Amino acid sequence: MVHKYHKNVAPLLHEKQEFYDTASAGILAVKNLAGKFAAEAARKLPGASGKEKKYLTMIREAALHVPWNPPRTFYEGLAAMKFLYETGCIMDGVNMSVLGAPDRYLYDLYKA
Repeated sequence: MVHKYHKNVAPLLHEKQEFYDTASAGILAVKNLAGKFAAEAARKLPGASGKEKKYLTMIREAALHVPWNPPRTFYEGLAAMKFLYETGCIMDGVNMSVLGAPDRYLYDLYKA
Protein backbone atom coordinates (compact mmCIF):
# COMPACT_ATOMS: atom_id res chain seq x y z
CA MET A 1 0.00 0.00 0.00
CA VAL A 2 1.29 3.48 -0.90
CA HIS A 3 1.27 6.00 1.91
CA LYS A 4 -1.12 8.90 1.35
CA TYR A 5 1.80 11.41 1.47
CA HIS A 6 3.97 9.52 -1.02
CA LYS A 7 2.96 11.84 -3.87
CA ASN A 8 4.40 14.80 -1.91
CA VAL A 9 7.90 13.32 -1.61
CA ALA A 10 9.11 14.03 -5.16
CA PRO A 11 8.70 17.85 -4.94
CA LEU A 12 10.57 17.89 -1.62
CA LEU A 13 13.43 15.84 -3.06
CA HIS A 14 13.58 18.16 -6.06
CA GLU A 15 13.69 21.21 -3.77
CA LYS A 16 16.49 19.67 -1.69
CA GLN A 17 18.46 18.83 -4.84
CA GLU A 18 18.09 22.40 -6.09
CA PHE A 19 19.44 23.66 -2.76
CA TYR A 20 22.41 21.26 -2.90
CA ASP A 21 23.17 22.23 -6.49
CA THR A 22 23.07 25.94 -5.62
CA ALA A 23 25.21 25.47 -2.51
CA SER A 24 27.74 23.44 -4.53
CA ALA A 25 27.94 26.16 -7.19
CA GLY A 26 28.58 28.78 -4.49
CA ILE A 27 31.29 26.70 -2.85
CA LEU A 28 32.99 26.09 -6.19
CA ALA A 29 32.85 29.83 -6.93
CA VAL A 30 34.66 30.51 -3.64
CA LYS A 31 37.26 27.87 -4.52
CA ASN A 32 37.76 29.44 -7.94
CA LEU A 33 38.18 32.91 -6.43
CA ALA A 34 40.72 31.63 -3.87
CA GLY A 35 42.64 30.03 -6.75
CA LYS A 36 42.74 33.38 -8.53
CA PHE A 37 44.16 35.06 -5.42
CA ALA A 38 46.84 32.36 -5.20
CA ALA A 39 47.66 32.64 -8.92
CA GLU A 40 47.95 36.44 -8.77
CA ALA A 41 50.26 36.27 -5.74
CA ALA A 42 52.36 33.63 -7.55
CA ARG A 43 52.50 35.82 -10.68
CA LYS A 44 53.88 38.74 -8.67
CA LEU A 45 56.43 36.69 -6.73
CA PRO A 46 59.31 36.64 -9.28
CA GLY A 47 59.57 40.44 -9.29
CA ALA A 48 59.16 40.81 -5.54
CA SER A 49 61.86 41.18 -2.93
CA GLY A 50 62.15 41.33 0.82
CA LYS A 51 58.94 41.77 2.77
CA GLU A 52 56.81 41.90 -0.38
CA LYS A 53 58.05 38.42 -1.34
CA LYS A 54 57.35 37.17 2.18
CA TYR A 55 53.77 38.51 2.16
CA LEU A 56 52.99 37.35 -1.37
CA THR A 57 54.15 33.87 -0.38
CA MET A 58 51.92 33.97 2.69
CA ILE A 59 48.96 35.08 0.57
CA ARG A 60 49.58 32.35 -1.99
CA GLU A 61 49.94 29.62 0.62
CA ALA A 62 46.88 30.75 2.59
CA ALA A 63 44.71 30.97 -0.53
CA LEU A 64 45.74 27.46 -1.56
CA HIS A 65 45.15 25.98 1.89
CA VAL A 66 42.12 27.65 3.46
CA PRO A 67 39.13 27.65 3.60
CA TRP A 68 39.23 24.05 2.25
CA ASN A 69 41.42 22.90 5.11
CA PRO A 70 41.61 24.10 8.70
CA PRO A 71 44.03 27.00 9.18
CA ARG A 72 47.48 26.01 10.43
CA THR A 73 48.46 29.45 11.68
CA PHE A 74 46.87 32.56 13.16
CA TYR A 75 47.55 34.36 9.86
CA GLU A 76 45.73 31.67 7.88
CA GLY A 77 42.81 31.88 10.28
CA LEU A 78 42.54 35.65 9.86
CA ALA A 79 42.99 35.37 6.09
CA ALA A 80 40.25 32.74 5.83
CA MET A 81 37.84 34.80 7.94
CA LYS A 82 38.43 37.97 5.94
CA PHE A 83 38.30 36.16 2.59
CA LEU A 84 34.99 34.46 3.42
CA TYR A 85 33.62 37.71 4.84
CA GLU A 86 34.43 39.63 1.65
CA THR A 87 33.26 36.78 -0.58
CA GLY A 88 29.95 36.68 1.26
CA CYS A 89 29.53 40.42 0.79
CA ILE A 90 30.26 40.14 -2.93
CA MET A 91 28.13 37.05 -3.60
CA ASP A 92 25.14 38.22 -1.58
CA GLY A 93 25.39 41.86 -2.56
CA VAL A 94 25.11 42.75 1.11
CA ASN A 95 27.74 44.84 2.83
CA MET A 96 28.15 43.42 6.31
CA SER A 97 29.73 45.72 8.85
CA VAL A 98 30.85 43.28 11.55
CA LEU A 99 33.39 40.52 11.11
CA GLY A 100 32.52 38.91 14.41
CA ALA A 101 34.87 38.03 17.22
CA PRO A 102 38.10 36.79 15.61
CA ASP A 103 39.84 36.88 18.99
CA ARG A 104 37.47 34.18 20.25
CA TYR A 105 37.20 32.21 17.00
CA LEU A 106 40.96 32.04 16.53
CA TYR A 107 42.10 31.86 20.15
CA ASP A 108 43.68 28.40 19.81
CA LEU A 109 45.65 29.51 16.74
CA TYR A 110 46.74 32.67 18.55
CA LYS A 111 48.01 30.61 21.50
CA ALA A 112 49.88 28.27 19.16
